Amino acid sequence: MPRWRLIVSLMFCGFTAVCGAQEVYPARQVHLIVPTNAGGVPDTLARILAQKLTAHFSRPFVVENRPGAANLIGSDYVAKSQADGYTLLIGTSQVFGILPAMHPKMPFDAAKDFTPILRMTDSPHLIVVQTSLPVNNIPEFVKYVAARPGKLSYGTSGIGSSHHLIMEALASQSGGLKMIHVPFKGSQDNLAALLGGNLDVSVIAVSSSIQQIKAGKIKALGVSTARRSTLALDIVPFAEQGLPGFDLSNTTGLFAPAGTPRSIVSQLEAPSLMALRSQDVMQSLEKIGFELAILGSEDYAKAIRADLDAYGRVIRSANVRME
Repeated sequence: MPRWRLIVSLMFCGFTAVCGAQEVYPARQVHLIVPTNAGGVPDTLARILAQKLTAHFSRPFVVENRPGAANLIGSDYVAKSQADGYTLLIGTSQVFGILPAMHPKMPFDAAKDFTPILRMTDSPHLIVVQTSLPVNNIPEFVKYVAARPGKLSYGTSGIGSSHHLIMEALASQSGGLKMIHVPFKGSQDNLAALLGGNLDVSVIAVSSSIQQIKAGKIKALGVSTARRSTLALDIVPFAEQGLPGFDLSNTTGLFAPAGTPRSIVSQLEAPSLMALRSQDVMQSLEKIGFELAILGSEDYAKAIRADLDAYGRVIRSANVRME
């Protein structure tokens, strides 16, 4: 072989070897950014997923909490990170549904600055009432409230929370119901107030209230998602009770910065899906009240656009402002 051909051949082999090395993912530690404090729903899910992905790839997936500014600090950090698959976000409907219509100066575009990898879980919400309230379903509730404008109180997990906006959407689609909103700092305080007789109604996650419902201490009138909750299959969705198309909740998913190569997204999507559907993970999720609501990357992107539109309409219609 002529000397020049040998040199070119060796150069080509070296080039392809380098390129092949660059295609290996992950080659180092991956950070799962959680924009909330440790111990919450996104954090718990992140740690379950990180353990599974670490085992699958034989590379460490490390959970890093970056809380603050209603999830915006951690989310913005990921949005502005390098799109190489080494900085990922555990995101919820707070950022990918609600805040874009409420925050006057979002530091990023929720629909354009991220690549959805996988929707993982959902948190359907319920309308629950005192057992003494003479209503048993959504149509009866609407009629009862409409006859008593401004007389009944309802609790949520705060102004602008998914709980609050679900009631605003219900009120709007039912002709403009008027109730007294009592915001709390979390679901437990909300539930305690209802059980203590200090509220007439609460909007609350299925997982936070199902035990009290089964014990007969409160009544559930309907669930906010189009599908029935796997934790409470007998509770009928609003959409089947005269409110067609009603489908609002709080979902959690895995995201990468926009521009992340499709090959990396696919390498993360498949093992994440497999992990979530493994028997031990499903049992762990059930114990802590999570419901699987899996969507792949492309379908999740469509669902996010739908959530941004749906929550945006409710926020603008009700003129909900940030606290």
